[in-house]
Amino acid sequence: MGFYMGFFWFTFIILAILFLINMNLKNRRLDSLVGFLVIVQFVLFILALSSKDLFFEWIGIPTAWELTGEGILSAFALWKYYLDPMKRRINRLEVHAGKLETKMDGISENVIWIRDNFIKSRS
Repeated sequence: MGFYMGFFWFTFIILAILFLINMNLKNRRLDSLVGFLVIVQFVLFILALSSKDLFFEWIGIPTAWELTGEGILSAFALWKYYLDPMKRRINRLEVHAGKLETKMDGISENVIWIRDNFIKSRS
């Protein structure tokens, strides 16, 4: 029986429970715990792949199905708790940078106006 895959499925069950709890609470600490467990789950999946450590081999589930299912679950969890929030933060940063750029354009126009008016008044 697979040691790494056993821990993989254990962390998957914990992640599913924490995900359902966090849907209603929206707690940041719980979110960071889930993110950490997603990374641990992904590392366990990589270790199980490298050591060919299978968990459901004794039931008769084909190896390809088991690895495909676990890979899809890992990829979804990684996307849900790491990649998607990062994309949202980057989008917010781009909007913020666009607002700053607009403000900087206004400031440079004002500086040009002040420079032109002072140069004309001194001449």
